[in-house]
Amino acid sequence: MLSALSRQGNVRFMLYEDSMNQQRLIQFMDRLIRTSNQKVFLILDNLKVHHGKKTAAWLDRHQDKIELFFLPPYAPESDPDEYLNHALKLSIHSGGLPQTKRDIRHKTASFMRTLPHCFDKVSAFFQHNQISYVLIREQYVRRRISPDWMASKLAAMRSGRQSHHRSSSSASMTSSLNRFRMGRAGTPPTMV
Repeated sequence: MLSALSRQGNVRFMLYEDSMNQQRLIQFMDRLIRTSNQKVFLILDNLKVHHGKKTAAWLDRHQDKIELFFLPPYAPESDPDEYLNHALKLSIHSGGLPQTKRDIRHKTASFMRTLPHCFDKVSAFFQHNQISYVLIREQYVRRRISPDWMASKLAAMRSGRQSHHRSSSSASMTSSLNRFRMGRAGTPPTMV
């Protein structure tokens, strides 16, 4: 399954049975930009297909509609989608256990289709301290705040005054956040 979610409660997903590949990612990103009336900022982990040549070529052609940001390596706690995956697994294992692939697919699709109607559940995926970079990016875009303000927020996060980050992922997170800072200011993006 590929999925994307936003703090605003938007949820998009695509189920597939074979392995993940660049063409599948491109198909998913194409669906995202077709259903959004704003530029999409998509946060991804570092799966190899996310960095492939086909993906890069597609992104070059659609850079006005979508921009990718990559999480630091080995930082699943920084990925709202991981919290979604956890809730999905709990849902699939509740009640009667699925016996077939079809059962798993049905339970997965049912759970995912309920999420757009459960704003509180979706927004809860963004409540973890490690996800605060999404809030900083939104504030940066909305207020057109200075890079200095953003740097002070990042320094506060690193020192533990604002949240409790592991020191090993803090430098990587700062690097990722600095890439967010380079985005264009304007209307609030659809953070998925």
